[in-house]
Amino acid sequence: MGRIEQRNGSAHIATGSRKALAFWEREQGCIDAKCTIAFAASQRTRPNERPFGDAGTAVLQLARYIRGMGSSIKIFTKGLVVAQEFAHVPSIELTLIGGRARIEKLSTVGSAASSMMEELWCDCLFLGKKAIDVEEELISLDAEEAAINAQMVRRSARVTDFADSSKFGSRVTHSAEQLAIGHTPTSEAEPTGEFAKYIERSGVNFAPAETEKSQQVIHA
Repeated sequence: MGRIEQRNGSAHIATGSRKALAFWEREQGCIDAKCTIAFAASQRTRPNERPFGDAGTAVLQLARYIRGMGSSIKIFTKGLVVAQEFAHVPSIELTLIGGRARIEKLSTVGSAASSMMEELWCDCLFLGKKAIDVEEELISLDAEEAAINAQMVRRSARVTDFADSSKFGSRVTHSAEQLAIGHTPTSEAEPTGEFAKYIERSGVNFAPAETEKSQQVIHA
């Protein structure tokens, strides 16, 4: 798996291939929680709407549930692997947002992706989050990824934020968007601590996933 480079008589996994492999490793992290969250979100999709899915590993699980539902739906995504899940599914009309490939997340970013986003309006956005910090912000590791995520939020009527409970109260580098009315954070567990206090006072609609309804990992 992965491309091999020859360097001074020894073999190494090529940098791009190593980054792509990291995506598949992340997919397996908290896999039961991701499947639970994705199943709950799939049950909230509405016929004939136009959802946008980001490139995260929880959204990848959602794509697999939607693929199995057989619904007629028009889907937009910036995720290369998410798009692949919908290949050859006749009931799904797929649009992949163009741009420069960010190999670490197997997603598209940059000016071309941003320009295309400005021409779109989606009914809902499914957005996986690397962290939700104690200041109630949605966080991304990469500045370009954060910028396009914020733009996706602005171009969507409603937002469902995917974050397993390990993301609560954590912080990484770049803020993407304030968690506010219009967002529906979804997790396998109820919020706790300062995050729970914010949810209560802000009026944000937190939607806990029901763990007993989805324990099966969906494979490609």
